[in-house]
Amino acid sequence: MELMEFTQRVSAVLAERFPEEKFEVFPDQGLIVTPALQLGLQNLHSEWRMAFTEMTEAEFNRRVLNHFEQAFAMVGDPSLVNPQWEAVRPRLRLQLANLQIPQFAAMVTFPFSRQVCSAIVIDSPQGYAYVSKANLAEWGQTSVDLLEIAQNNLREAVQDTNLMQVPAPDGGGLLFVQESDGYAAARVLLPSFREFLIESLAPQDGFVWVGVPNRDFLLAWSDQVSPTTKQTLAQQIAVDAQQQHHPLCGVPLRVSRETIEPQE
Repeated sequence: MELMEFTQRVSAVLAERFPEEKFEVFPDQGLIVTPALQLGLQNLHSEWRMAFTEMTEAEFNRRVLNHFEQAFAMVGDPSLVNPQWEAVRPRLRLQLANLQIPQFAAMVTFPFSRQVCSAIVIDSPQGYAYVSKANLAEWGQTSVDLLEIAQNNLREAVQDTNLMQVPAPDGGGLLFVQESDGYAAARVLLPSFREFLIESLAPQDGFVWVGVPNRDFLLAWSDQVSPTTKQTLAQQIAVDAQQQHHPLCGVPLRVSRETIEPQE
């Protein structure tokens, strides 16, 4: 099922579950719009292709509703619908996101790579909402100020990160972030986390390689791994960035304490 047909099928499920909502459907963009929400379906479509193509109709409907009921719950959170500065300030986080998301033109973003930007979000128990340029103007803040606050908040939020470090089969080391908090990949934006990766894997080199093919995955490796392993990891990152939900960067990043360099 291609994105256009998938979008039409999802819109029918949502219209039945939420008859009070007014849905505008853009099948060619994989987008469903209500007066309060823009629901991009690219991530759900990728997940469907990977995980639940064989579901029955009832199972498909249930999965769609589980995915979007959180979004409708977020609309009921006043701190996201009408965010006030003092309330949202401690909830700001840095995030990585794919530049293909159409509404990003109105959001506060920062360059990262050809495929990805960094952005600022308001965290909530149901997920997160992107900070817009209109929010910035309403709060009387600059993007630089928000960047610093969001970076500090993210650093505090991810102090207890679950990690797995293993030796590579032919020399060098690998490190995986094992978290489902929505910020696994975004950790690479933190200088303190980059320092940790370097000290853990390659203190003498002063840099490591990092892969962030999707939002919920981060892999780092030292330059001491073999050329074969490097090639295998780069190929897998490219595949995952095409196939996984919440896709990000399809190329390795050369990461030092001060810099992040996508190998584009």
